[in-house]
Amino acid sequence: MEYGAGETWSGTAARAGGLLSLVAMLALGPAAVHAPAQEAEHAGHEGHADHRAGADPARQAAGPLTEPGNAAFAAIREVVETLNAREDTDWSRVDLEALRRHLVDMRRFTTEAEIVEREPVDGGLRVVVRGTSPEASRSIRRALRAHAPMVEKETGWSASVEARGEQTELRVEGDGEEDTRRIRGLGYIGFMATGAHHTRHHWMIATGRSPHGG
Repeated sequence: MEYGAGETWSGTAARAGGLLSLVAMLALGPAAVHAPAQEAEHAGHEGHADHRAGADPARQAAGPLTEPGNAAFAAIREVVETLNAREDTDWSRVDLEALRRHLVDMRRFTTEAEIVEREPVDGGLRVVVRGTSPEASRSIRRALRAHAPMVEKETGWSASVEARGEQTELRVEGDGEEDTRRIRGLGYIGFMATGAHHTRHHWMIATGRSPHGG
């Protein structure tokens, strides 16, 4: 290749490279033309996101995760945060171990229960429940005995609990067809989940007060 006066090989190569780039962009179409702008815009968005995240020191200190553990641990953590935030907390009465034991009972009557018998009765349902272990059976019985009176108060239903060795019988009866359908539809675990008193009871247990008067 011949060079003009004062022209070097590197200058010619640079112009040739620029021409090839232009040809390539025209061959690829609009995507090639817009890609650099899109990359710059994306980088700008990332910068804004980093700025927003950096604006919350508490979130940075906690890290990117929000779940503190399983449900039982999360419930206890919520109680601890509330106790720490209140100026009237009586730490001499706080009993988080009692709350932990209660939450163990809740896990057992939820995941370690077997329905031995289930039959419709006038106005509702009769079920017989047992645990998959002796500990689970005791948890189920404790929970049913504590829960049944609370459901009676909140719903107006009749709920009786009777011990039968390792098994526990629950009989629930309502008033009218709607109650009957609801009780039968809820079954054992739905009955255990009925009512708005659970969180209030957790707070009472954690602060050293019996929610059941015992």
